[in-house]
Amino acid sequence: MKKNQVSKEQKRKDKEHKTIEKFILKKDKIKNEYITKSILNSKYKNSQAFTNSEFVNDNGIIKLRNNSYAKVFSVDAIDLSLTSNTQKHNFFNQLKYLYQLKDLNLRIYKLDDKIDLNANKDYYTRLIEEYSNEEEKVEFLKERYDRLELLEEQDLTTTSRYYFVLVNDNDKALEHISEELKIHCYNMTPRLNVKTITNKLEIYQFLVNLYMSTASIEQLMWSDLVELITPFFVQENMGYIKTDEEEIQIITIKRIPPFIDELFFEELFNVPDTRCCIHIKDTIPTEELVRRLDSNYEFLISERSTTRKLSDATQMDTERENFQALMTQIKNGDEKIKEVDFIIIINGDKKQREEKIKELKKIADVFHIKLDAPRMRQMEGWQSFDITKNGFEDYHNYLPSLTLAASFPLTITHFNDETGYMIGSDIHTALPTIFDLFHKDATRPSSNLAIIASTGGGKSFTLKKMIINEINRGNKCFLFDAEGEYEKLIRKNKGEYIDMYSASGGIINPLQVRFLPSDKEEKEDSDVKSINYEDCPLAKHLGSLETFIKCAFEEIKESEVVVMLDMIEKLYKVFGITKNTKISTLEKYENTDYPIFTDLINFLPDYRKMITNPEQLKIVDKLEILLDRFKVGTDAMLFNGYTSVNLESNLIAFNVKDLLYSKNKRIITTQLVNLLTYLNNIIVRNKIINDKENDKKRIKNIAVIVDEFHLYLKNTDSEVLLTFEQIARRIRKYHGAFIPATQSIHDFLGDDDSVRSATAIFNNCQYQLVGMLKEDDLTTYLKLFYQNPLTDTQKEFLMQAEMGEFLLTINSKNRIRVKILATPLELELMGES
Repeated sequence: MKKNQVSKEQKRKDKEHKTIEKFILKKDKIKNEYITKSILNSKYKNSQAFTNSEFVNDNGIIKLRNNSYAKVFSVDAIDLSLTSNTQKHNFFNQLKYLYQLKDLNLRIYKLDDKIDLNANKDYYTRLIEEYSNEEEKVEFLKERYDRLELLEEQDLTTTSRYYFVLVNDNDKALEHISEELKIHCYNMTPRLNVKTITNKLEIYQFLVNLYMSTASIEQLMWSDLVELITPFFVQENMGYIKTDEEEIQIITIKRIPPFIDELFFEELFNVPDTRCCIHIKDTIPTEELVRRLDSNYEFLISERSTTRKLSDATQMDTERENFQALMTQIKNGDEKIKEVDFIIIINGDKKQREEKIKELKKIADVFHIKLDAPRMRQMEGWQSFDITKNGFEDYHNYLPSLTLAASFPLTITHFNDETGYMIGSDIHTALPTIFDLFHKDATRPSSNLAIIASTGGGKSFTLKKMIINEINRGNKCFLFDAEGEYEKLIRKNKGEYIDMYSASGGIINPLQVRFLPSDKEEKEDSDVKSINYEDCPLAKHLGSLETFIKCAFEEIKESEVVVMLDMIEKLYKVFGITKNTKISTLEKYENTDYPIFTDLINFLPDYRKMITNPEQLKIVDKLEILLDRFKVGTDAMLFNGYTSVNLESNLIAFNVKDLLYSKNKRIITTQLVNLLTYLNNIIVRNKIINDKENDKKRIKNIAVIVDEFHLYLKNTDSEVLLTFEQIARRIRKYHGAFIPATQSIHDFLGDDDSVRSATAIFNNCQYQLVGMLKEDDLTTYLKLFYQNPLTDTQKEFLMQAEMGEFLLTINSKNRIRVKILATPLELELMGES
């Protein structure tokens, strides 16, 4: 038991040490100033009234001056604006029971803080160094870096940080109530993520923010003197407190109506440039409470009997029913009344404070909440805002726990992948949304992304923005261009634009062996750790060739397919390729080392000599006639030759517009199957390169992007959609992403094989970007994606969304309303005017 305790303590210290090291690395090198004895004496004297925090223990518990103890928790926000009414009310009911915990003395703090973009800037710095020889890429990356700095300079990264602080007279009792709180939060739906803050660095950072201190974190860590947080100068005036360089004013809620709309604290609590505290504790005994409620009820009845206005009478009747229900719940023990203090701290000069108070009162008036700025009690108000078990006398509000729960204000979220790029801004909070398609964790195991929007929703604009950001951070993009709308982007970024329906586009040799997944790999759901060079891919490749043959020769019989595959296998043997040939050997082959259809035709006489069965010889004669198709015409142009397409560029678009509109379904299907199976080799080769990379931060990802996906349903056979589905399943295991996009979701309704494959592709995407949807499109979307239903709020958003506004689904519990934004440089590279 003792060993376990030591181990746990050591782990805590190791974690704290790592946090401190990380902080030191990020911290700008500044010259520390020594504190004189007189300043220290003044700070110590002022601390007796200004700060109730006395000492921070090694376990993170704060010893308070009034001989009580406090524990601090960081709390993740939950954006309830996108949840359904049922989900919201269930959440409120669960939160109600948290507030009813016995002996709960809870402070909920909102402190302004900046989104930490240091890791994001470090990421771009590394990319700039890595691509220092590529001038245009460096220019783009520097613009991305400068964009982050501009966001910081213009205060566009200020967000709300939320904290729970539990206070108790006894440290053992504090531990007990802390465990109860954590268990309750863990079991809530949606889960309220709380994390105990135990290391001193984070505790001091919290206290410095709470007390608006300019104290040096390094000095606090070195000295362990909480008094250093206190201002050197503190003076209470009639309506504000003057400290070193600040004028601080305390605003409180004087009165809250007995019945009020849900989320009534949300906007008031999250006003920028304020610090807020909601203090929740047990109240007067139940008997006294019921007596007071009875008195209020009698007053309401008296008011009702004298009113003549019908609207007032109706409202009073509703309030009377609510009073009766509340008193019944209290008497039955189903409800508890909590004593609640609400304190807001504002700072600035007189004019700035007056403007902020005006803003706060405007919000409060909507909910009939009365605010007050206590005169000659500002220090008392500050002490009530501080970490203490006591509230602000004369400013207590008494709220049912359900009403208090329904006020839930911890709703300002932000999304920041440290290795991502700014895709746009959060419509709810106006904060930047920084997204990395290739980020992986337990809740984000795949990188596949589906984009859906009605015509004019901004689907193609979004794809273009994503493409230029991916290629400029070193990733590789393959784009299927069905409408010829990406050529300008490709040329602008010096990519390869390959026409898949002309001789000039080049050839992909169907007989070049594909590195298809082994049976073991197909069964695994997780990422492939490394390529098995011992795999022998020929057997799998012959299976894919069977698909190609059936597409190329629609009239071919099964017996003829069997003979043709046998003939091809024997031809491979002539070229030194057998079912025992490993990937490690084939990887060394050049494109010209593989047979082409001319070789197969020339091999026919030799193959006849190997056959004695007369029936089989007849089949060979028929195959010879079929293979004549590869001597001249479209089939010869597209399929008979060595692979000549250049796929080395990081940006490659396959122009399939003419192919899709050729109306030759046989050729369309055959060429697309040929192209898609060949992409397997590119995906595997990229994995091989990544496996050889020692620095995992330098891994290159691949994205296969298919815009106007509905056109492949209309113009191809089911084999194409099945091959797309196989690529989508495979690429996510190989540092890759499959990105289908459509503006015609109606085409996905039906029950044939193609529709089933297409629907499966979209349904199995980790991420979704859903933009503006017309009413019938929304109805179709809800039918197709019934497994991940939308709330009424989300449906309303999609119906009212404007161009470029999307609902970004990260996982089943995290959806963000985002406005896609592009800088002038991005627009230029996107080929947009």
